[in-house]
Amino acid sequence: MHPDEPNATIMGTSAAAANGSDDDDSSSCSSDSSEFIFPEGTTEEEAVAIWERRSEVRVERRERLRQREERARLGIVDPPRDPTENIMGEYDPRYHDAWMACERYANMNRPGISENYVPSTPGLALLLEQTRQQKAKVRYEEEVKRRQQEESARQQLELLYAEQRRIAQGGKVPSPTTIGGLFPCVASINSNASTSLYQSALADQVREYERLRRSAQDARSEDDKKPPPTKKGPVTQRYYLATSYATQAQTKPVSCNFCSASMYTNQVADRYFCQKCGHISECCDDEDARWEGKMQDAEDMDMS
Repeated sequence: MHPDEPNATIMGTSAAAANGSDDDDSSSCSSDSSEFIFPEGTTEEEAVAIWERRSEVRVERRERLRQREERARLGIVDPPRDPTENIMGEYDPRYHDAWMACERYANMNRPGISENYVPSTPGLALLLEQTRQQKAKVRYEEEVKRRQQEESARQQLELLYAEQRRIAQGGKVPSPTTIGGLFPCVASINSNASTSLYQSALADQVREYERLRRSAQDARSEDDKKPPPTKKGPVTQRYYLATSYATQAQTKPVSCNFCSASMYTNQVADRYFCQKCGHISECCDDEDARWEGKMQDAEDMDMS
């Protein structure tokens, strides 16, 4: 065997292990524990290196599986893997980070916190504004519907009250063609019916319309009692988005208190939303953070 052949075999094996597809993630654990046959002529150091690499790939695969299950449990949608489905062209890490940030923020249902979010990108600002407009439109349509229901019930009650007064003053039971906007069950009573039966039907209709009007009024009064969205829950501090890359607005280096990821956020931020783990952390103004900020400023000055 040529002396270069084992090395070529080892390099090929390592590359295949390093470039494992996502289909390998769903493979059973039995394949990980299956016996591995080293190429002929492999030295002990090379065998140890190959085995360590296989162990690393196995750990990475399990971590990808865990992250995939966690995303599925949280309802987070991954960006498209096929570049043809990506409207921004080929795969871009910044597109991926922005996608994940939007998804995690959209899945945040924390009263008293979402109102204090400061969007640091035009896309997130547009998303928030569209959400606010949609909610305002739904509230307006519900209010219009309640007002229409209340006005309709009020008009019908006026007709019923007038009809009750007329009957109480000795009026006759009208024919079905002269009672106008009353309910069909009242209109079906003919002129030969007794006055007490007609009055009972009118009373039933009055109670029904009063219930409808009271229901609409109660729903509107409940909305009036609700405090504005910005006053819901305890008052919290504002926070900014933190991404794994620096932008024109996000130049302050921070380290997440939960996942320890190195992120960048706004210079004036005291709290930030980590787009890696989805938690809100406070900026620790310690000596290391100040030193890292000074180093970043020095690098920016050198580049300019």
